Amino acid sequence: MTPAHVPSRIAAMFSVDDWANGLDRSQVLGYTESQYWLSSREPALRIGQGFDVHRLVPGRSLILGGEEIDYPKGLEGHSDADVLTHALIDAILGAAGLGDIGMHFPDSDPAFRDASSIGMLQVVCSKVSRLGWKVSNIDITVFAENPKLGPYRKAIVSNLADAVGIAVDRVNLKATTTERLGFIGRGEGIAASVVALLDEISGTGNKDDSDENCRRNHS
Repeated sequence: MTPAHVPSRIAAMFSVDDWANGLDRSQVLGYTESQYWLSSREPALRIGQGFDVHRLVPGRSLILGGEEIDYPKGLEGHSDADVLTHALIDAILGAAGLGDIGMHFPDSDPAFRDASSIGMLQVVCSKVSRLGWKVSNIDITVFAENPKLGPYRKAIVSNLADAVGIAVDRVNLKATTTERLGFIGRGEGIAASVVALLDEISGTGNKDDSDENCRRNHS
């Protein structure tokens, strides 16, 4: 009799007599029983982590999570320098095994000069969807001495949830200072760290249609 904990795909490789006679599976295929189990299952979840930092400079708008923040300085960068969204993009790309933001949107390409990072996020979401993955939830931490993000929290969460195609309660935004330590504490820059969880899209028939999880109106 086949042991109950052995996956059917593995059990089918052997006859009833094999199992009844105490088949030594590690000798037959070179795997231990636990490795059989792991090899028979594709991961249904993937996790990615992203981090980014940009310098604060005069003469630029400050964009965080697709929202313009009222502040006398903005973040320096080739695109709109939305450090929060850049970290989110890297987290999603990392979870999907698709490298990093610089591989997809190089700062040497004039096409991305002052480009909307929310638009980049939408493009990445579509790429990931075509591979059969969807964003399940996002956890964000922004490191900044100033400005305070409390008044903008709801708008930022809404922007990101809309761009990715998930409910707002699946996007968590935290903000903290560095207690006036380092370049962030001196107000020289802002950093962001993001963890994103991807879930497998159920049913192969959904993969081609899954771009509907993301907004198509790339800006």
